[in-house]
Amino acid sequence: MPSVEFVVFPASDALLADESVIFPALDFISKVEGYIKTYWGLQLEDKKTLYWAIVWESYEHHKAFMQSSELHVLISHLKVALGGKPTIQNVVYSDDATNAFTAPTTELVTFKKKDGSTDELKAGLRYIADIVDKLEKTHPPTVFGPTIEDPSVFFAAAGWDSLEAHQEALAAKSLGEKGVAFIATVDASVVHAIFKQYSA
Repeated sequence: MPSVEFVVFPASDALLADESVIFPALDFISKVEGYIKTYWGLQLEDKKTLYWAIVWESYEHHKAFMQSSELHVLISHLKVALGGKPTIQNVVYSDDATNAFTAPTTELVTFKKKDGSTDELKAGLRYIADIVDKLEKTHPPTVFGPTIEDPSVFFAAAGWDSLEAHQEALAAKSLGEKGVAFIATVDASVVHAIFKQYSA
């Protein structure tokens, strides 16, 4: 399964005014060995945090690039778009994330178990994902997996027709009692983005 690198940072004023300032960085990374595709978009909630998802053939390809002399070239291209320090985390999802990333709206969730094992977290996320994938206005499969940097932290992604569609599902208590009980056992951070796929 490919790995997904998430680069998250506050967008600069230049990027907020003109999205094309990030294109040289997106174009450069698209030519790196092991690159598959990239998605990017602003967080809907604050409208200024940029989420950049780079799909690699493997985590090893990402790692090799980070240790290469090409990294400084990417950084020079990216500087104009940065409004603050980026964070980088990598995940190997449970399934192909294409549908989640190409949906009209993508829900991005970070999960960490308050108590208990990672296996319990994984089982709970599988239960939630199976419920979400049967709902209307979704774009299955919902995907999840541990971050490579900290295996106790899981990333999940789900595709929705809209932010409102997700909010309606929450209001309808679609997860059921067991799902709600599981959510109570985790620390979760939820954001949404409308991703664009870069093509040179």
